[in-house]
Amino acid sequence: MLTIMKKRMITGLLQYIGAAVLILASVLTVFAFDAGVLPFMDEDYLDARSQALAGTPLPDMNEEDIQSEKPQQAVTAATFISSLPKAGTDVIPYVGVYGGGNANLANRPVSSLGVLGDSKLELRCGFIIKTENGKVLSVYDSQLRDITTVIDGWTLTYLRSAEGKPLFTKDGQHAYVENGALVPCDYDAVNLDKGVYSEYTAYPMGYDKNYIVFKNGGFYGMKKTDGTIVVPAEFMDVYGMSEGYCIAVDGEKRLHLFDQNGTLISDEYFVSQKDDASAVGYYFVKNGVTRACTSKGEEILLRTDGNVISVPTGFTVCAYSDGVALLKGNSGYGYMNSKGRWISTPDYKHALPFSEGLAVFCDADGNYGMLSLDGNCVVPAVFSNIVGCFDGVILAYAEEYGYYIINKLAA
Repeated sequence: MLTIMKKRMITGLLQYIGAAVLILASVLTVFAFDAGVLPFMDEDYLDARSQALAGTPLPDMNEEDIQSEKPQQAVTAATFISSLPKAGTDVIPYVGVYGGGNANLANRPVSSLGVLGDSKLELRCGFIIKTENGKVLSVYDSQLRDITTVIDGWTLTYLRSAEGKPLFTKDGQHAYVENGALVPCDYDAVNLDKGVYSEYTAYPMGYDKNYIVFKNGGFYGMKKTDGTIVVPAEFMDVYGMSEGYCIAVDGEKRLHLFDQNGTLISDEYFVSQKDDASAVGYYFVKNGVTRACTSKGEEILLRTDGNVISVPTGFTVCAYSDGVALLKGNSGYGYMNSKGRWISTPDYKHALPFSEGLAVFCDADGNYGMLSLDGNCVVPAVFSNIVGCFDGVILAYAEEYGYYIINKLAA
């Protein structure tokens, strides 16, 4: 019995010693692997392992394949433009009230404008204007048809027709360009006044035509097409019904928000003292929000229930269009939607309001690109400047390559 117990003790001890030896050998192998001194670790293997640990993929050891691989090129203005489909004469640029989700772009070759030389290109209301030393040489529509002689004597305004088309004026008459020709039209200043005189005035074109603004005794009101008065003619200005709400302004620039039944929602706030592009977002409702300011001039976003959307501390409202607010803070510019959520980080060096679903931004390096309404970058920041999008036309410029004309396509 004693002999059996001794044998078991010796066997157990040998097992413990064997396990210890295995553990020690494993530890030594790990250290040897880290040190790169194992027998199979030649110079090629160690170089490959070093690259893998650095996060680079292991190279293909086939020399011919390695030489045939080309490094991925960084995006430039030229390569981005070349990636876009070309817009032929039959391609219709986007012209709409609001941008929606359509961000399809096409390149319309600037070569169709002839040799530019020392001339410069400008964009206004979807028209490309070719100038030299401040003198207008020629004017082209959104499909780059030369309309210089067509509009001779007419002046391009910031006014819009009932269909949203930019208007020209001459001797008190109004007209718009369609298919390369000038089409006369009437301009209903009472109902089509947008309050803001800028290219961005296209944003409120979606007012409800079942309601009309009327004038009585020098004052303005709102009524239904059947004659039912919704807002009495007691105001200096009244603007079109949008999303079931309209805005009236009194002599003190106080904003009165009415619903479609004539119920007053708010008269606590004011409209802008200006009527240029800095006032984009006043006078009309989009996504249940309009722009307003306090008696102290503090910019706010007013909801149709009379409440205010909180703007992040340290930021001010610069514009509100397409349902997105452009905000400016110490860190830079950024975009916030009508729900009060950021759609971009607020660190742009410069930024412009949304127009037709796209917005121009300038990054920290001074390069320009464009965002869509969901915050995606649809034009990379590789340009020296970008103007647009207006009536489906974007004018981009890169110092190294020159001008580019991009069309946002019709849906």
